[in-house]
Amino acid sequence: MQDGGDMGLKKNSIVTARTYAEFLNKTFNTNYKAWYKSTYNYSDDTVVWIVRIDSKDRNGFKNYIEGNNIIEESKDNPTRSLKPIRMVFKVVDCENGLKHFVYLGKYMMSKDSTITRRIFVPVK
Repeated sequence: MQDGGDMGLKKNSIVTARTYAEFLNKTFNTNYKAWYKSTYNYSDDTVVWIVRIDSKDRNGFKNYIEGNNIIEESKDNPTRSLKPIRMVFKVVDCENGLKHFVYLGKYMMSKDSTITRRIFVPVK
């Protein structure tokens, strides 16, 4: 599998779409009319993680970059996917209702993670 799976994505590739559903349809050849989740099951061990990484509290979660790692903090016991690998797409709002979905690469949860502070390190 390449860095971006079999879609041929490279780190920092950008997919432009109006909605999460349009992004998934373009990137993973799906046929969704709507998608309201931040995760999409890609395989048995990998989830696509579609989030804003901006340190803002969003529904009890805060995502930010610390060094080479991505940090996910939650106020409570998180309910997001615990699959070992995440293909991370950072969401960036643009003009005219468009969004850039920037592929940051594959990450896996560090053993230093806690229940409310998950640390994701790049997969080598």
